[in-house]
Amino acid sequence: MTEMSRNEKQTAVTGQWYAKRVADGSHLKEGASRDWGFEDIQIADGKVVDDVGVRGEEMEEDEPVGLQLPELSRM
Repeated sequence: MTEMSRNEKQTAVTGQWYAKRVADGSHLKEGASRDWGFEDIQIADGKVVDDVGVRGEEMEEDEPVGLQLPELSRM
């Protein structure tokens, strides 16, 4: 669950909303307790044991994109 609040004092288009909670699982019975994967993963004792990921993305840099960018999301 994501919870946003509006900044009433902000008049510009950007910066009118700020995130109070982002991708929060506390409202779920056991929180975000399961592995968030795909159907083809192998699981033992509730954990992924052999997930090679997406082939060809090994050299890509992990970084925020889109609305994950701090200057866009104001988080």
